[in-house]
Amino acid sequence: AQRIGGAYLGRYVVWESSGTSGEPGLFVQDARAMAVYDALEALRRHQLRPLQRLFDPLYLSERLAFVGATGGHFASVVSVERLRRLNPWMSVAFHSISLLQPTATIVEQLNELAPTILVTYPTAAALLAEQARSGALAARPAEIWTGGETLTAPVRRFIEQSFGCTVCNSYGASEFLSIGWECAQGHMHANTDWVILEPVDEH
Repeated sequence: AQRIGGAYLGRYVVWESSGTSGEPGLFVQDARAMAVYDALEALRRHQLRPLQRLFDPLYLSERLAFVGATGGHFASVVSVERLRRLNPWMSVAFHSISLLQPTATIVEQLNELAPTILVTYPTAAALLAEQARSGALAARPAEIWTGGETLTAPVRRFIEQSFGCTVCNSYGASEFLSIGWECAQGHMHANTDWVILEPVDEH
């Protein structure tokens, strides 16, 4: 776990897929690939609070909590830990919370951290929204970022109404982290100048 987000051979970032297709994969990213991901993340992600980002482009005033799979070298947690390693201040502002813990433990940690930005999967966000509605979860993020799963319109409404903030959804994969993001109108846009999507059937 201490090596998650660290540089392999001092040069590469490595992550693994969850293997939902039946064959887990290992992906090795060089400096150029990571520079592309960082640039796409910084320049193309729709900002939910543009005025906040204008005065705080480096998220210095934010507290981010990622709730998800933290026990392996998955792209999401590797990305968080890499940022923490590159920017010492992020060790205080960025936190990873394992989704495999009991719900009460996750709620307790979020209440203690009081994140301004919550990053997680749609199903986890819906679970936490239920905790917010029940009063167990007192933390009220100003933004929620989801990814990794399908986010349906009813689930989005439930999350937004429960937390009183906006959800921003993204689409990525271990093969290419920054496939696409939503615009201000909620439509997903692919970074087709950097990635080619090819639907594959049984043939």
